[in-house]
Amino acid sequence: MKRNILIAIIGCFLIGITQIAAAENPIGLLLEGYEKGCEIQRKGKAETIKCEYKMELFEGDEIVKSPDVEAIKIQWLSPPYTHAEKISKTRLKVVFDRPEEKTIILSIFEHARTFLGLVKTSHVRSSSVTKGKTDTTSEVDDDIIVPRPGYNATVLPGYPVTFAWGKKGGNVIVFKDIKGKIIFQKDINDKTSIQLNPKQIGLKPSELYTWDVEGVRLYSEHKVRVLKDETAQQIKSDLKKIDGYDISDDEKKIQKATYLQLRSDLYPKEIDIYWLSYELLKRLKDNDIAKELRKRYLVHLDETFIGK
Repeated sequence: MKRNILIAIIGCFLIGITQIAAAENPIGLLLEGYEKGCEIQRKGKAETIKCEYKMELFEGDEIVKSPDVEAIKIQWLSPPYTHAEKISKTRLKVVFDRPEEKTIILSIFEHARTFLGLVKTSHVRSSSVTKGKTDTTSEVDDDIIVPRPGYNATVLPGYPVTFAWGKKGGNVIVFKDIKGKIIFQKDINDKTSIQLNPKQIGLKPSELYTWDVEGVRLYSEHKVRVLKDETAQQIKSDLKKIDGYDISDDEKKIQKATYLQLRSDLYPKEIDIYWLSYELLKRLKDNDIAKELRKRYLVHLDETFIGK
């Protein structure tokens, strides 16, 4: 039971935090007090909508309720940054206070640590290993988690990156700049992956590159970019702080993986370091929260697939 509760908590928390990444996502659900005389005024819309149970609430929505709004109860999806502001006796406004990028990550992460109870998880063995398909309801084999680092990944300077495509038959991995000029290539000798350092490849911060494997058909364009120095240093600093926590090495890996996924969800146009969360977790086969985070990586790959 405790294991199931922890999985549910981390799932709900991560879903909630993801709402911060895009304004069009709901940030609350209407639960109580809506039964009579209640309407929603959407931001920028002239017409109103009748209130319903679990109605999704968006930033800027106004809840109009007669004779007053005191009975309204809302389930917030992105606490502590969302709340209702009382405009008048009969009107509430749905508010989302976006925190500054420089201060948000560790405060959110500490929030996650509190929910997870420092990730004191039980270790339960699972025999449901999926081979040959991407099934987000079961544990999966490392060999089929491709591409890595992803379709539009960002990498950290100084961190080695595993480039994986999962198919034999390739001769050379090739990196090109945005103009199509080859900047680096290396023989792969029929391998399905190779580990390289961004500096070794010649990747420059903030510039976009593509990579391909000659002799293997890849189904989508694979892009990669080194994070700008300021962002990379912040992430490295935060990861170092996690190393200072008085918890086990496995728990540190889970904490770091959670952080990396949250950071990617919060700034999807700038950051995609899901791949590093997977690298941290792939050895933790018997940890249930690690499994949930690996499944999120699979879902992320599907959502960022350029060719679909």
